[in-house]
Amino acid sequence: MHKLNSEVVQTHKREEMEDEAHMLYRSEKLINLLQKDQHALECPLDDLLELPDAHLQAWIIQFQVAIIKQNRIFIPETEKSSSCLRQWL
Repeated sequence: MHKLNSEVVQTHKREEMEDEAHMLYRSEKLINLLQKDQHALECPLDDLLELPDAHLQAWIIQFQVAIIKQNRIFIPETEKSSSCLRQWL
C-alpha cells in the first residue's frame, strides 16, 4: 500500500515537472533570456523530458534563476525612472 502511494506521488511530481519544463521551454521567446543563460535551451525539449527527475528539476531551477536574472536587469532602470518622475512631480 505505501509503495503504491509513493509511486503515485512520484508519478504526479514527474508530470508536474514535465508540465513546468514545457511551459518554461516554450515561454523563452517571450522571456528573451540573457545571452549567458541561453545554454539552458541547448538541449531539445524531448531530450530534457527524458532526463532523470533530479536532472530535470535542476534544469527547471536553472531556467527559473535565468528568468529572475533577466528581470533584475530592468528593475534598477525602472526604479531610477520612478524616482526621477517623483522628483519632477
